[in-house]
Amino acid sequence: MNKATPQTSFKTFYLALSADERGGFAKRAGTTVAYIETHLLYARKVPRKGTMEGLWAASQEFGAPFGRGDLLRFFYDAPAAQPEVPNA
Repeated sequence: MNKATPQTSFKTFYLALSADERGGFAKRAGTTVAYIETHLLYARKVPRKGTMEGLWAASQEFGAPFGRGDLLRFFYDAPAAQPEVPNA
């Protein structure tokens, strides 16, 4: 049986950073630690294009072990980011 190793998510990666690294990450991403931890860490909001590009650049600079597609999936596949479907 072939089991794939689980991918590191944005949340796991970000939480592994020290407090100082989180500050540098947020600055590089063009946002704040408070915004990341309130809105993005749990995918409550989908970042706008500019913020997403900043998150991707910061992720690369800080050595994130995931690709751009994985970062996008973190936000777009998250249950909170899915639109509600009305009952038929």
